[in-house]
Formats: sequence, C-alpha cells, structure tokens
Amino acid sequence: MTDTFSTKGLKALFSYPFRQPGWEGKLAVLAGLYVAGFIVPVLPWLAAGGYAAELTRRAARGGAEPELPVWQDWGNYLVDGLRLAGAGLLAGLPMLLVFACGFGPYLMSIFGMFVVDSSGGDMSLIAPVYLSSTLLMIISVFCGLFLSIGIGVPLPAAIVHMLAKNSFAALFEAKTWWKIFRANLGGFMIVFFLVWVTSFLLQMITQLLVSTLVLCALAFVAPLVIMPYLSIISAYLFGQAYREGVETLQETDPAVEAETTAPQPMGAASEDEQARAAGDVTDVSPERSAEE
Repeated sequence: MTDTFSTKGLKALFSYPFRQPGWEGKLAVLAGLYVAGFIVPVLPWLAAGGYAAELTRRAARGGAEPELPVWQDWGNYLVDGLRLAGAGLLAGLPMLLVFACGFGPYLMSIFGMFVVDSSGGDMSLIAPVYLSSTLLMIISVFCGLFLSIGIGVPLPAAIVHMLAKNSFAALFEAKTWWKIFRANLGGFMIVFFLVWVTSFLLQMITQLLVSTLVLCALAFVAPLVIMPYLSIISAYLFGQAYREGVETLQETDPAVEAETTAPQPMGAASEDEQARAAGDVTDVSPERSAEE
C-alpha cells in the first residue's frame, strides 16, 4: 500500500482502468447499466454494483495488479448487488428511524395547526406543540448526522469483509472487521479522502461543462464516464485498504487470514487464468521451457 499511495503509485492507480486490453468495452457496459437503471428498475444498478463488488473482492484477497473483471458472471454480480443493497439498507435504517422520530411529530404539528386554523380554533393551544416538535426535529437532525458519521466511517470495512467472505452474514462479524478497520485506520481515512477529492473534482468538471454554451451538451455525457470510473476506483481502493489491515493483523495473528477469506466464487478468476483454462494462453514458465 505504500507504493500505491506514492505519487507514482497514485498515478498508476487512477489510470489503471485505461491501460488494460478491452477496457473500452468493459466500461461501456458499466455505463450502459447505469443508464438502463433509469429505464428498467433496480436490476441494472444491482449488476453494476456487483461488478464493482467483484473488483473489491479481488483487491481484498490480494492481487498483483488491479484488473477489470470480465462481464460474464451476471448471476454473481446480481447476488453481490443484492448484498450491497441489503448492507446499505441496514446501515441507513437507524438514521431513518432517528429522522422519523423528529420529522414525524413536526409534520403532525403542522397538520394540527392547519386543522385548528381552518376550524377557527385558538392557535395558542397548538403553538407549544409546534415549538416542541420543531426543537425535536432539530435534535433529530444533529443526532442523525452524528449517527451517519459513526456508521458510515467503518461501514466500508464491514462491506469489504462481507464481500471477501462471500457471505452476507459476514457483515455481522463486527469483531473481525472492526479489528481490520482499526489496524489500518489511517489507510481507510486516506481512501475516504481520495474518493472525496476525486468525486469533487469530477463534479467540478461537470459543472464547468454545464456553464459553457459550447460544451454544455457534454454535461449529459459526463456522468456516463464519471460514475463508472469513480465506482471502480473507490471499489479497488477500499478493497486494498482492507487487505492492508488484514496483513497488519497477520503480523501478530496468522489466523486472521482464515477469518477473512472464503473460497473464490465461480467465475472470479482473472482473464489470464480463464484464458489459460480455455487453452488460449500457453504456459511458458522457465521450468516447463527447460523440460521442452
């Protein structure tokens, strides 16, 4: 990870999707899924999320170089997409409950004021209820904000652990993924910063396109490039941060490897491995060459 976060390593990391053979087609399919999600509900976005999840899994399990997966394991992509959606729903549920506790009474008090006013009643009777509900709403907003930070910061470690174990139940193995998160806290914070900066810069580019008469048409095309690119970059970065946390823990506890990995899912092999299995790539290792 040290090399990854050097200047040279960052340049290689952010440009890796464009250095691989066939990258145009892979990113085009990913962009097409994002567009299709506005036409066909849910399924395309699940597949797009599952594709990024596969890249995260490969990084978490340790790979020599980041590599864009082949678009072939659609079933696995949909399953991983469902896992991500489920994890996001569970993570957002506590915040929704907090906001509901604040905004529910507030909206009811507004409705009560409308009823009292329309019936010619005494507004002074409902005013204390309105003020109390407003205060409760403000408190719920701040509580929800702090809760979102508390849940959102370690959430990537939990999600990557779920993907590495290839099991939704692994999301609840808090004792394991929390140790990994703490072991590489700085790495995860750096990834958060890099993803935020990259997202901010790409949004600025989109805003500049919108503000120009000549290039404003490109503003509708820019998201088709930005969303796939940002998803695969952040997917790999979080997977590698998780991997470095595992490696840090292994220095004191070798059993961590068994706790954080699962059998490789079908179809998760790299392109070279798939080609070699199909007989398209010849093994030219030194040992085999010497035998020949």
